Amino acid sequence: MRTKGCTTILKELIALPSYLDGKTNELQVSTYIKNYLSHCCPWFTVVEQSIGPGRNNIIASTSNNPNLVVVCHMDTVPPSGKT
Repeated sequence: MRTKGCTTILKELIALPSYLDGKTNELQVSTYIKNYLSHCCPWFTVVEQSIGPGRNNIIASTSNNPNLVVVCHMDTVPPSGKT
């Protein structure tokens, strides 16, 4: 599978709604990240951790004793004005 460039990945992620408002959450973003890592980084073990209805953490690792841990938010603020 050919990997995508950073610009393409960012455009695709930005296009996904990821704000919390009762109808929308970050599920599409977590699914995108899980699928991307599973296909483009097969050396990772990728696990979804449920944190509530329609909400997941994505944990990707190469060992049970990582040297580097990255933590980030997947949710954003609702859009206002121009889209």
